[in-house]
Amino acid sequence: MKLLPIIVLLMFSTKSTAKEVIIVTDVNGLPIAGAEVIAMSYSINMKSIFTNSEGEAVLKSNIQTLKWVNIEKKEYETTHTQITGEWPLYVQLHKDKTL
Repeated sequence: MKLLPIIVLLMFSTKSTAKEVIIVTDVNGLPIAGAEVIAMSYSINMKSIFTNSEGEAVLKSNIQTLKWVNIEKKEYETTHTQITGEWPLYVQLHKDKTL
């Protein structure tokens, strides 16, 4: 009987680590804070979220499967990336050379 609480605890701890996290960095691997992240499916775009100081953004669960993510940040090229389903999803932004 004491084994059941341990099993339940392990189930919850495993579930909580399986988040849909995007990590945005520059070409040197440094995190980019304040990048706008818009996740998209075939028929809807999710509300914009922004990366934190570690370059991380957590996507909200959705009824539809998310397929792409658009990432924008001033002074960087906009990136349109396919979501592979493997988390975390790492995305590198490149400086905008036209500025």
